[in-house]
Amino acid sequence: MKRPNHASSRPPVDHEPLSPPAPGGGPAQRHTPPVKLHRVDLFLLSLNPWALLKTTWVIDQYIEAVSYPAAFSFLTTTADLIGGSNSDFATFRDQGIAGVEFAYLRGSPIYHTPADTPERVSLRSLQQQGANALDLTRHFGNLEPGPSRDDSNAVFFNVGRFHVVRYPITWALPIALVTGVVLAAAGWRQRAWRRILRSVAVTAAMMMGSAAAAAGVWTVLAGRRGRMGVAESYLYLAGLLVLAVAIGLAMARVTRRQVGDEPDATGVVIVWWALGLLTAIVAPGMSYLFVWPALVGGVALLWQTWPAANRRWQPILSVPVVGTALVLLVPAIDTFYQLAQPRPGNPDSEILFLIAIPIMLLALLVELFRVFWVSPTKPLCSVRQAPTSDMR
Repeated sequence: MKRPNHASSRPPVDHEPLSPPAPGGGPAQRHTPPVKLHRVDLFLLSLNPWALLKTTWVIDQYIEAVSYPAAFSFLTTTADLIGGSNSDFATFRDQGIAGVEFAYLRGSPIYHTPADTPERVSLRSLQQQGANALDLTRHFGNLEPGPSRDDSNAVFFNVGRFHVVRYPITWALPIALVTGVVLAAAGWRQRAWRRILRSVAVTAAMMMGSAAAAAGVWTVLAGRRGRMGVAESYLYLAGLLVLAVAIGLAMARVTRRQVGDEPDATGVVIVWWALGLLTAIVAPGMSYLFVWPALVGGVALLWQTWPAANRRWQPILSVPVVGTALVLLVPAIDTFYQLAQPRPGNPDSEILFLIAIPIMLLALLVELFRVFWVSPTKPLCSVRQAPTSDMR
């Protein structure tokens, strides 16, 4: 099974399959007694076979069944927060019928508009979705009869193309608390709490300012260019990224002398951690987006406070911090950006203000890249020699 690519002879835009999905529990019902299948909400996107799943058992079965599993719990959580998806499968789902739900999302400026026609479906994407559906049907149909499976929810996400990381959703809050302890230890070693809090405030202001500016620009742009293509749409996203970078650099230039390098980096990572803690409490399926970059960043900051730290280690420490954030956030940024696309002719599905979410995520990435890569912190072995404190 190959990675789907749009055929050059067709517009590179995908949409929902032409026929409504069939209940996925059919094949399993041939057994006596039947296997008890859980309801499966499955979203497969055209760039990768992304899955919107729910329980631990279902995730394990999906990973075992398909060749290239890709699953993200932030999609499940997003669907839950908005009251569930409203595709053709919703009628069956609302009646408690088990099944599998497919949808194409990437390249969605024409999604649910008059231009959403069969001729615009990518044949390669359609082939991949069919292959995944066949693999899942065979897998569930071959299951042995047994008792009810594990209904516990999980946090899960892809690392690269082939591996899905998953752990019980009850771990989300403890991981966030451990991350908070690591950051508290790094902050205690720096002894600059006022400057750290100042960095937190500046980072939060930069994030919200970038989102507000982007929302204003996007609203005007979407009104003038409602029928934008895929390449044009991503070009606009690049422009909004430049806007976020400009805002971040301008604010850093004004405040960096007052804050300092080390407290600046700690304050940025604390913002990541605060979002991770909030989502671990309110929406645990999204917590991994923020907690893991914050934990890796906290470990790097704590290492830099020890006398053994050396500035030559800085590039090595920056790679896992920035790399972890990129791997986890890029799928979320792309998904929320597609949801914010203009929908000419279908205003009910047009949610332009959602552009604030991918821009806030981009702003967080920009700040993390700035403090760990562009302006890396120095090892804090000098703390022992000149212990200045903001606590007095």
